[in-house]
Amino acid sequence: MSNQRKPIIAVIIIIVALALAWEGMNYVQSNPTVSQRPLVVTSFYPLTQFVQAVGGVFVDVQSITPPGLEPHDFEPTARDVQKLQSAPLFIYNGARVDEWAVRAVLQKKTGRSLSMVEELTARGAVEK
Repeated sequence: MSNQRKPIIAVIIIIVALALAWEGMNYVQSNPTVSQRPLVVTSFYPLTQFVQAVGGVFVDVQSITPPGLEPHDFEPTARDVQKLQSAPLFIYNGARVDEWAVRAVLQKKTGRSLSMVEELTARGAVEK
């Protein structure tokens, strides 16, 4: 792995860890009797793997895009949209990889959404 990529990967891990911690705290505070792990919905499998690696046993991670489908070819069902709308945290890539996710985020009324590309660009980890 090149030395230029190490800071980018570190920033990605920090961003996701902070987002998971924030949502976990909000979830526990608003649902003190619920013992379930907070749900984190991702737009496609690589983000699911990443969140599982960072969140471990503390989060329940689900991908909207079914196995075998590419996120740029995928169109979510009404049930998929409802799942990501109700999730405390939705993580998507952005940058035209999952345009359906961008449209869904504009309709999201509760919880938080995190665009990996926007977060990394804002922190100077990737160039525009």
